[in-house]
Amino acid sequence: MKRLGLVGCSVAALVLSGCAQKPSLEWQNSQYSVSSEGVITPFESVCDADDDQDGVMNTADMCPSTPIGAVVDGEGCPVVESISLNGVNFVYKSSELTAEAKSVLDEAIKVLKTVDDAFVIEGHTDSIASDSYNRKLSQQRADSVRAYLMMGGVDSSRMQSVGMGESQPIASNETEEGRQMNRRVVFKLSK
Repeated sequence: MKRLGLVGCSVAALVLSGCAQKPSLEWQNSQYSVSSEGVITPFESVCDADDDQDGVMNTADMCPSTPIGAVVDGEGCPVVESISLNGVNFVYKSSELTAEAKSVLDEAIKVLKTVDDAFVIEGHTDSIASDSYNRKLSQQRADSVRAYLMMGGVDSSRMQSVGMGESQPIASNETEEGRQMNRRVVFKLSK
């Protein structure tokens, strides 16, 4: 019987050392259940878990709540494709969609209805006005695009709107042309 207990402990040590990512003696303080057949079962799993099921263990997962099925990088974060919608720009100090913007969004709706990917709609502004005003305006712009997409039949549960303000310019804010380019919408698609 002593021999069976020694074999069971040896097997448990081998199994547990295979789960450890770093050398650790924490398992020695864990409690185990030993069945009459000599099977040792830990009350708590010592191996790292993958709660969001993205293939990256919790201890290394930089994005621990990744939606199930999302394609992730080595750190467990969704792989994101950024698409700037040329033509979906806004008039200075406005979140109203122009006729050109609606035309571009109509084409985007056709594509978005054929895929199931979730995405974020980012609204952006130029740097004229205060940061707090621009953040609010950019949120209104993203919300305006989201509402238009919903009216076109895109499922609202797949999209989220975020105002980025003036924080990510793509052109100089020193010229009117550059400021116009910065008043834009970007889609970030999770693959």
